[in-house]
Amino acid sequence: MGPLSGVHLYSLSAAVSYGISDVCGALAARKLAAVWVTLWIQGTGLIVLLPVTVLLNDPLSVRAVIAGSIAGVAGVAGLISYFRAMASSPIGLVSPIAAAVSVAVPVLVGLVFLAETVSRLQGLGMLLGLSAIVLVAYQPSRTKAGSARRGVWLSVAAGVGFGLFYIALDTAPPDSGLWPVVAGRVSAILAVGLLIWRTQTAVSQRVPVGLLLAAGALDALAQGLFLAATRTGLLGIAVLLTSMFPVVAVLAGRYLLHEKLRRTQAFAVILALAAITLVVAG
Repeated sequence: MGPLSGVHLYSLSAAVSYGISDVCGALAARKLAAVWVTLWIQGTGLIVLLPVTVLLNDPLSVRAVIAGSIAGVAGVAGLISYFRAMASSPIGLVSPIAAAVSVAVPVLVGLVFLAETVSRLQGLGMLLGLSAIVLVAYQPSRTKAGSARRGVWLSVAAGVGFGLFYIALDTAPPDSGLWPVVAGRVSAILAVGLLIWRTQTAVSQRVPVGLLLAAGALDALAQGLFLAATRTGLLGIAVLLTSMFPVVAVLAGRYLLHEKLRRTQAFAVILALAAITLVVAG
């Protein structure tokens, strides 16, 4: 496999798309409730994906719908947690933690259920990722400790949702085209719509339409690229390279939004990125 094989190109392109989408979604989440941001993103993505999927004319199967629906519910749960964390915490802090966890979940599932093994580098990467989470959770100041811990655990929950999304989407038939992603969007919209109806979450502020449309279109593009990556290479490689999206988010948060992190937080971000790199190298 060459250095620029299909799985690498698709995965890294997905990472860039996810990273930019995250920044747009995070900015929107600071003006609008996370559930509404998620609903807009899922709806925009469905509008973009559906005509393309129909034109591709790939076969639609029950297995593709089931795999996509499970992935959609897991992904939307992760996305809501993700945007809730970003609404109160820096993008450059939330994104690496969520990514590190999303990498660990498929690896752990492989270890426990598929009898797979990990290299020493991958094991070290997972330990570094756990260390990053613990370090971010530590707050010397008691005034904001509760809020910070909540942001950390929301980031962890987001990572679990993303990891389960990756696993479920990989079980779709290889000849099903984009139908699993479309099915995931439909199930996600239904799930978020039900949540909004149950919680009676109102739109109390001005809707940032431009940010939401950009986030939705880029998120849909990223999912399509990730699905293509899983069909041209190993799931582990696709997940790990796609999980490099925090690099984009961290740079955007630092240089575009002028976010400032404490020294321990900055070190935790470095650990989280190092964890992803080690697992990729392993």
